[in-house]
Amino acid sequence: MGLAGLKRSISERCVSCRKCVKECMFLQDTGIPKEIADSSAFDAKLAFRCSLCRLCEAVCPKELKISDMFLEFRRLVVREDSDILKHFKPLLTYESFGASKYAKIYKLPKGCDTVLFPGCEFPHTRATSLKKLYSILQKVIPDIGIAMDCCLKPSFDLGREEFFHQKISAIRERFAKYGIKNIITLCPSCYVTLKGNLPGMSVTMIYDKLMDTDFNRRTDKEYHLIDPCKLRFEDDILLSVRKIAKKNGVQLKELKYSRDKALCCGEGGGALFIAPRYKEGWLKKRGADVSADTIAYCAGCVNNLGTVAPTGHLLDLLLTGDTHSARHSVFGYIKRMLLRLWIRRNATGEEAL
Repeated sequence: MGLAGLKRSISERCVSCRKCVKECMFLQDTGIPKEIADSSAFDAKLAFRCSLCRLCEAVCPKELKISDMFLEFRRLVVREDSDILKHFKPLLTYESFGASKYAKIYKLPKGCDTVLFPGCEFPHTRATSLKKLYSILQKVIPDIGIAMDCCLKPSFDLGREEFFHQKISAIRERFAKYGIKNIITLCPSCYVTLKGNLPGMSVTMIYDKLMDTDFNRRTDKEYHLIDPCKLRFEDDILLSVRKIAKKNGVQLKELKYSRDKALCCGEGGGALFIAPRYKEGWLKKRGADVSADTIAYCAGCVNNLGTVAPTGHLLDLLLTGDTHSARHSVFGYIKRMLLRLWIRRNATGEEAL
């Protein structure tokens, strides 16, 4: 729709009910969406303080695309003065490594039309689980390939529109060249990004593919389930996660802020680099919502929420029985390079260049 169209839509349709303001620290500081849309003055950093988590849209009675407005604001700022991106150097460095020759690799068997796309953070923190998962998927889909690359979600969220489209086009062309039609993701951000930018390809999360695998992780312990904000409107995935947990004896307890009301873990949209106190606020709000060990299915959420409650990854629990909070560290870069080497030596197929 573009920035002008989004501002006009929000200005005309917002009823100033303040439901979004009640839930969002950013809007509590900034004002109701209508006021922002109507304002002619604009602080360049304003849009980068929004986490783009879409909680505002989940509670909006008019289903206004509020996060889209801030994303378009970001794109405008970057087009006019890309110096704003210097605030996000750590995030963009992490993205750059994930898309570099040191971390990415495509191994595709002959006749392969389906690949596992593990993203960046999962390989960074849990290489052992990824190896086990790949082995299981080979039994389900014998000619499955693996594509370890970055989906470029940070650049997308930061408004680097031209750069993002250039890089995602290269991924799309590589998949098309080798006849890839189906992509299985582990990361919610990868799922959302690839689904929205790889037309003609089927993009799914891993859980449906594992439904017939019996992990048998029955335990007396009850876990609070953390839904990632990126999947708040993906009802089928939210249901699949719960079904596979129940099938394998993992007892889950729903939280107040779950499903479409899921909270940001604090890293959404890179906002923490501009407004770190919002991350602290989101984590505090999340911490007040839990009273037991937690299970998430986003590696980034596990990394952040581990600071407020013992948090494990659902795939770790299913694959290894472990619920440790594997945290992001500088050693993850080395682990990903070693994992790339393992894939080169052990994954079936030819290396796609």
